Amino acid sequence: GLTITRSSNVISDLIPGVTLNLHGASPGSPVTVTVSADSEAIKEKVQEFVGKYNEVVSLIEKQWAYDQDTEKSGTLFGEYTLHQMQSSMVSRLSNPIAGLPSSMSLLSQIGISLGDDGRLELDAAELDAALAENMDGVMKLFARYGESTDSRIAFVSATDITQPSGEIGYAVNITQVATHARVTSGVAQSAVLAADEVLTINGINIELTAGMTQLQVLEAINDSNAGVTASATGIDGTGVGQYLTLESNGYGAGAEVTVISSLSNAAGDTSGVGNVLVTESDAAGESGTGTGAAGTDVAGTINGAAAEGAGQILKGTEGDTEGLSLLINSTTTGDLGSVTFTRGAGAHLDDLLRFLTESETGTVQVSMDTLEEQIENIEEDITAREEAIARQQDRLYQQFSAMEGALAKLQSQGSYLSGQLAQIQSNWKGA
Repeated sequence: GLTITRSSNVISDLIPGVTLNLHGASPGSPVTVTVSADSEAIKEKVQEFVGKYNEVVSLIEKQWAYDQDTEKSGTLFGEYTLHQMQSSMVSRLSNPIAGLPSSMSLLSQIGISLGDDGRLELDAAELDAALAENMDGVMKLFARYGESTDSRIAFVSATDITQPSGEIGYAVNITQVATHARVTSGVAQSAVLAADEVLTINGINIELTAGMTQLQVLEAINDSNAGVTASATGIDGTGVGQYLTLESNGYGAGAEVTVISSLSNAAGDTSGVGNVLVTESDAAGESGTGTGAAGTDVAGTINGAAAEGAGQILKGTEGDTEGLSLLINSTTTGDLGSVTFTRGAGAHLDDLLRFLTESETGTVQVSMDTLEEQIENIEEDITAREEAIARQQDRLYQQFSAMEGALAKLQSQGSYLSGQLAQIQSNWKGA
């Protein structure tokens, strides 16, 4: 069997998709763990998927509704973007999933069909039969799924721009494997510890007591949460020997190992580390003979295209494989087979919704920006018209005032002339 050591009773990185909670120890009494798929839980998730999709369709219908009797319409009635969104969703659910075999590439093949009203309909009996016969096939119809021909490669994730590979898959070539950061003490521990000693590894203090053997020192370090694995090797960090070697648990250029002892390694039987800080890039230490090595990132190509490494993760950076992340657990370089990637209907919808709702460039945001711009233009037009009306009103007030002044003068002149005529008439009669 495989012997493993963990710092807690919860183990989640041993069996993919399985978390083990250890509640007690029974040495010499094997415990059998049986792992099986929960078809009922999967069925519930599929039913939930169908229900949520139909809720979205109902919401869209409500926004598009028009009541002829009341002549009232939905808030987004006539909005083309909404119609485009619905059409895109229907397309992604109706079309075959690229890269899957024709026998299991359509949702209709597991009992999910599109009704005349645009809603999804689920045939529970057909879904049960599909789950019983080909559960992996059902999963592939919904999720992003990657499968490798080599056990040293594991699919991690993909983005919305990663393209399905087709049945042939994407070839993987490794030019550099990922490694741990390492430091090895410059002095061997050839006897039990002569005195109590404290090792500070990556900032974690580990207390060692006088009389400890090297095996006990290794166990104390490995039982800590210092983030390293301790072993006894040759001075170059390889093989078997009496030199304390510490390797980072993590891989890659970002992995670090720092260690210093409370004792000089010249003071008799110690761990051999010494009282000068040692790192993977400066490993000589107090004795001047310590060795070390920086961690390296995996390097290689996916489908012949460039990829970047971070620890054991190799991620495509261009072409069809851009965004495809793979875990490379290999100690040798060269061709490592291929990876087949497919994107199921659920993943397609997820990518579509992310595209539609992206905060800056998404379709919904662009439509909102357009509407806001139209509102601003209308408001500016209203302001301009109001200002024009105000100017026209001012001109009319001025003209009216001028007319009133002219009328007053005419009335005054008329009164004067009337008086003069009356005087003339009076004088004329007197003569």
